[in-house]
Amino acid sequence: MGAQIASENTDAFNGERVSASALMTQKLNKRTRAGLGFGAEASRYEENGINVESYVLNGLGRILYDTRNSLFDPERGHQLEGALVPSYNFGEADGFFTSAYFNGSTYTRVSDKIVLAGRAKLGTIVGGSLNTIPLNRRYYAGGGGSVRGFGYQTISPKDAGGTLIGGRSISELSGELRYKGDNPLGFTAVVDAGSVTQKEYPDFSDVRIGAGLGVRYYTSFAPLRADIAIPVNKRDGDSAVQIYISIGQAF
Repeated sequence: MGAQIASENTDAFNGERVSASALMTQKLNKRTRAGLGFGAEASRYEENGINVESYVLNGLGRILYDTRNSLFDPERGHQLEGALVPSYNFGEADGFFTSAYFNGSTYTRVSDKIVLAGRAKLGTIVGGSLNTIPLNRRYYAGGGGSVRGFGYQTISPKDAGGTLIGGRSISELSGELRYKGDNPLGFTAVVDAGSVTQKEYPDFSDVRIGAGLGVRYYTSFAPLRADIAIPVNKRDGDSAVQIYISIGQAF
């Protein structure tokens, strides 16, 4: 069980939310876990200068298959995750909608010092109108754990005034070449791509690509990560370069 109170001010949305959830997980075998749960959320986000209130009840079904050898610095194995989230919004734009997503990542050691890592994500939201889906429940891409080279949540459809409004579908693909020598320092080459659209299913009509380099300082707990990336197909208003600092690998 968990609860959260948050005030959010990002390029994509501005508002507050209160949420609570419970998830019961069952271990199916050594590598596979499944979970069922429910959640409730009350939120208020600004849309076109108006505060829109939403009250969402949702279910949650989740399955995870994980053969990775490490949580923060995997060097071999795979992770596959899928989730289905049926939801009903009792707020001002009431209605039923369902979110679903799939994440997958794989890791291969090709030599004593080099690891190849890849990641893919697909997501969709079906049912209801776009207004039925609260801003924070829509899909966005961009940022350190998404498409590097672009700002956090800045890959998104826009309205006629240029405001980010989120999408119904998302597709992402990432690749990294990770080098770790005999000392604590390591280096990474990264390429990310992603698309978010208002269609219910990914159509790859506007794919944004970022590329860059990273430095890792390996500790006994997890690597410290610093990445610098540029947008390959830069849009008007995008920064020429983005820097990301965090703990653990990007995926």
